Amino acid sequence: VSLNTIQRDLDRIRTDLAAVGSDFALSSFVWLVKDGLVLDPIRHKYILEQLNVANYPYRYRDLERLAKFQNRLLAKYAATHGMTFVDIVGNSPFDPDLFSDAVHTSYAGTRVRAWTVFNQLLPTVEKHLADGSWPRPWPAGAPTALPTFTPRQITFTCD
Repeated sequence: VSLNTIQRDLDRIRTDLAAVGSDFALSSFVWLVKDGLVLDPIRHKYILEQLNVANYPYRYRDLERLAKFQNRLLAKYAATHGMTFVDIVGNSPFDPDLFSDAVHTSYAGTRVRAWTVFNQLLPTVEKHLADGSWPRPWPAGAPTALPTFTPRQITFTCD
């Protein structure tokens, strides 16, 4: 899962966001895998293919251990750097019908995930509003609007 690369990327993101006065929240990463998982071979075809073909020769219990280790690392990273950690894995249903493959959610799964994230970020937003750290004043000298660009016209024919 390239955890060294992920940690380096998180360090860069955290540094870049701090440079512009932004906050960074980190979330757990959802894998639809557990030892003994049983799926419908038709309805969950892509989940089965990803787990059994793309991740061969690993067993479900190996992938489950890997996912748990990855999420422990992400939670510890967030705690070490004083970041908000959003535990999507621990606060979402383990339902194959909410996934299109072992890591990507369906439309319904994305809605459930969004609701989970919203509910876990809300205390952080409320804290910042209560202590007056949000909203932040607009920086002096910063442009008040995004730059605009003049579109260029392209002429072509369809034959």
